[in-house]
Amino acid sequence: MDCKKKVRNNMIMAVIYIILGLALIICACVVSSKVDTGYISSLGSCFTILGFAMLVKFIRIKRDPELMRKFEITLKDERNRMISDKAKVYTFAVYSVGAAIAVIICGVFYMKAEAIIIACNLCALVLLYIIFTVILHKKY
Repeated sequence: MDCKKKVRNNMIMAVIYIILGLALIICACVVSSKVDTGYISSLGSCFTILGFAMLVKFIRIKRDPELMRKFEITLKDERNRMISDKAKVYTFAVYSVGAAIAVIICGVFYMKAEAIIIACNLCALVLLYIIFTVILHKKY
């Protein structure tokens, strides 16, 4: 993928994060009298801040040829790709084990609803892994 196109796609993703964050904040304000929405507005704030940070980063990269060159090297460097892939594998493994342990702990302390939510989350993650594995095996 062209480096400029990648920067543009990341800027679009940043704007989507900002819009999603603002939508969550607005939803939290609208329904705040009916339910506790502290976590919704916090999540919205995180998405908005993340989106702005990404947008600033990629605007800087787009405007500065030296930063664009470094970004292009980062995208094409096989060592960076390997490190990123290994980080994803370790993240998946640690999360999977941690979620499984959390389900067991919730079960021991009779927190059935929490155990089900964590277990469903873990199952969804494994299902996504299987789906993307099949897709990528067909593609490559």
